[in-house]
Amino acid sequence: MLLVSLLLSAAPFTFPPPTPASFPESLAAACTADGTHRVCKGVPAEEGGRPGLVVDGPEERHVEWDATALPGDLDDFQVLRADLDGDGHDELLVANRAAEAIGAAVRLWELAIVDGTTDEVTHALVHDWGPDAVDEKGRLLLTEWDWRDTVAGAMVFVGREYTFGGGRLWPTKAQVLKRKLDADFELERAQVQGLLLAPRRFLSHKATTRTADAVAKATAKATVLGVSRDEPYLGVHLQRADGTLETLSETPDSRPLLRLGDARSARLFPMGYAPAAAEEWLMGRAVRVATDDAKVVGSVWVD
Repeated sequence: MLLVSLLLSAAPFTFPPPTPASFPESLAAACTADGTHRVCKGVPAEEGGRPGLVVDGPEERHVEWDATALPGDLDDFQVLRADLDGDGHDELLVANRAAEAIGAAVRLWELAIVDGTTDEVTHALVHDWGPDAVDEKGRLLLTEWDWRDTVAGAMVFVGREYTFGGGRLWPTKAQVLKRKLDADFELERAQVQGLLLAPRRFLSHKATTRTADAVAKATAKATVLGVSRDEPYLGVHLQRADGTLETLSETPDSRPLLRLGDARSARLFPMGYAPAAAEEWLMGRAVRVATDDAKVVGSVWVD
């Protein structure tokens, strides 16, 4: 009975779809609520203000962060509630649509995980989010499209599984899932109505292969000297073993683009991964930086 109750307590609860609402100091807003929490996305009335998401409740709780607002759409976000880390306090998972590639109908979502105890926010980017990304045990299957898979010769849908705890994502022992975009997959995606898809179901198909990430063959040893934030993105400041200083960032216009990985499990973290506990996790850590002809190319593997 205890095992059953634990599994049930972790089952995600889905908030109702957001609807237009009035919100203080906002030109326009959309909100959803579960009776205890209210989550709103708004465009500020003040000129030059940045759109954002806000969590209010229970009681005096208030958490906010910057978010993308596409023109004409404020109700394009989803909120789930689940106790991901098993501490008896539910986390909120807020997925906000940030971009859409019209031709391929690929949607980019900003995922924010609000810790149920500390109220700190962990950020990541995912492609084609859907509620089945969170299973009944609170495990997260975070997905992305790989346009560069030269072996498959086509776009490949990639899923990596994590647990959440201590303000961080932790890779599970599950293998990396990959499924090539073919005619059957295109039809399956097209049959799902609305903005939210079904990533876990997509990757349970018989055409899915199980594999692993590979740590870059050419790397340079480095130490993390500093961590910076340009919400919701992360930046790291490194010193290579030869004394060279490097700065890498997740902001979309950065080149090379920072991508963090866990060297022990040989697992990449999701795109745009900015854990709430980034400073505690990374400061002073030894890392391996992927290189090409001695130039840093973006991937940072944390030992």
